[in-house]
Amino acid sequence: MKNWKSQIGGCFGSSDNRFANHPADRQHAAKMLESAIRQGASYKDFCKEIRTWLSKKLGNKNPQVVKRFVDTEMRKVRKVATYFP
Repeated sequence: MKNWKSQIGGCFGSSDNRFANHPADRQHAAKMLESAIRQGASYKDFCKEIRTWLSKKLGNKNPQVVKRFVDTEMRKVRKVATYFP
């Protein structure tokens, strides 16, 4: 079984970095969520790992723009994360 953290990248659009915006990305997000729950990840760790991954992916762009974008995408992540027990 793949570590759920290694699946994070597949949940984001390759050109727009949006979380689960495309049907294939949504399918990856569902599989990642299922893996995370099975592997005992906490809601807090799930959100933290995704935030860290996305922030690194966006790199050295304007920090305020990156923060605003990450915050927007994390709202979508938190909706998915409501499936945690």
